[in-house]
Amino acid sequence: MKKIKFLYFLLAIGTILSFASCSDDDNNGDGREILSVIDFESVPVPDTGFVNNLEYQEKGIRFSNNYSVSSYGEYWEGFSYSRLTDRTTPGLINQYSVFASGGANQSKTFAVVYDTYDSPTHFQFISDQSYPVKNVMVNNSTYAALSMKEGDSNAKQFESGDWFKVIFTGYNVAGEAGKTVEFYLADFRDGKTFICNTWTKVDLQSLGSVNKVTVTFDSSDKGEYGVNTPKYVCIDDLTYVSDIEK
Repeated sequence: MKKIKFLYFLLAIGTILSFASCSDDDNNGDGREILSVIDFESVPVPDTGFVNNLEYQEKGIRFSNNYSVSSYGEYWEGFSYSRLTDRTTPGLINQYSVFASGGANQSKTFAVVYDTYDSPTHFQFISDQSYPVKNVMVNNSTYAALSMKEGDSNAKQFESGDWFKVIFTGYNVAGEAGKTVEFYLADFRDGKTFICNTWTKVDLQSLGSVNKVTVTFDSSDKGEYGVNTPKYVCIDDLTYVSDIEK
């Protein structure tokens, strides 16, 4: 009888060890994920300034930027890069400031994303391959935050029922749209008065393996030409799986 109990004990231990060995790898037994983090600290940004008109590349990813100047002023869309942290000046003049004291995780540099109606702002892997994107840190720009808080000449002051969100959409190598991830940068529904003012990690894993990700916006405040709320978001520490250690 004791031998039988001992055999059951050994069988149980073997099962536990087998399960543990399978659980160590979260990649179907393929190995450990090697992560690449893009923190934008390599962008040549002045200590108290910003950089635009730059199609930046880092760690295998290209970030879109379209920039031009005419008699009507500056036109741009895509990604710019900044170290500005003015949280009190409203309006377009302060479009490059984050609504925080710096970049994510006590860093200095971050990206400012602006989307227009011409073509979706996006980042894309330079190689014709797809990679799993893990997460990204996001926060409001001061321009958008104060517009929602106080209103301006183009957009309303937020009240009960209003909301503003950023939308990440994944695309495969063939250019076909896949899943989306949404994050509310402001939410005044159901009694809330939330306007994001801290760096927040957004989980992008549900996008799966992607070749390109677009960054677009939606809001409860719309007019004849679409969203009235300034379509800006600040991002930092974009993380993706660059390889699997065998």
